[in-house]
Amino acid sequence: MKRSVVTELRDIVPIRPLTRIEALTLAERQALALLEAVGITEAPVPERVVADLPRIEVTRSTRLGHSGASAWEHGRWRVLLNANDSRLRQRFSLMHEFKHILDHPFVDQLYGALDAHERDDWIELICDYFAGCALIPRPWLKRAYTTGNQRPRV
Repeated sequence: MKRSVVTELRDIVPIRPLTRIEALTLAERQALALLEAVGITEAPVPERVVADLPRIEVTRSTRLGHSGASAWEHGRWRVLLNANDSRLRQRFSLMHEFKHILDHPFVDQLYGALDAHERDDWIELICDYFAGCALIPRPWLKRAYTTGNQRPRV
C-alpha cells in the first residue's frame, strides 16, 4: 500500500527535541520532499500541491482577521485562508499552515525544550521557513542565480 505524502513527510522528522538548526534543516528537507512527491520541478508551485492531498480541505473567508489557520475537523484538515490577501500571500499561508499540519502530532516533542515565551514564535518562524522553501527551493534559487537571473523584478 502506498503511504500518504503527509506520512512520508512526517517520517523525515526524528521524534525528539530539535535544535534550531535541525528544525530549519528538516523543514527544508520536508519542503523538497513534498515537491518531489508531487512531481513539481519548477516555479510557480501551485496550490494544488497541498489542496489536492487526501483529507485536506482549503477554504477562504473574507472575515478572517489573519492570513490563515488550520484545524482537524470531521476527519480532515481544514485550512482557512484570508480571501482578502493576494493569491501569492494565500499560497504562502497555505504552505505555512501545511507545516503546522505536518508537525501537529508531535509538536510538543519537537519544540517542547524551548522556553515557553519563545516557543510559539519559533514554531511560526519554522512554518514560515518551510513555506519559503516549498515555494522557492534553494536549488531553484541557485539555478536561477547561476543562469543570469540575479536581479529579479519585484
